[in-house]
Amino acid sequence: MSLEWPYEYGVLILWIVFGVILYYASRGRWKQLGEETIARNLLGEYYDKLYNRGQK
Repeated sequence: MSLEWPYEYGVLILWIVFGVILYYASRGRWKQLGEETIARNLLGEYYDKLYNRGQK
C-alpha cells in the first residue's frame, strides 16, 4: 500500500498535526482532573473491577 504524493501525505501530516495539538491542549485538563477521575470516567463500572476497589 502506498500513498500518492501530495494529497494523501498532506492528509496524513494534517492528522498528525491535529493529534499533537489535541495532545498538548488536553494536558492541562488531565492535570486538573487527575488520573483516577479520568480512569473512572472512561471505564465506568469496570474501574472497580480492574483496580479491585470496593471489594473486601
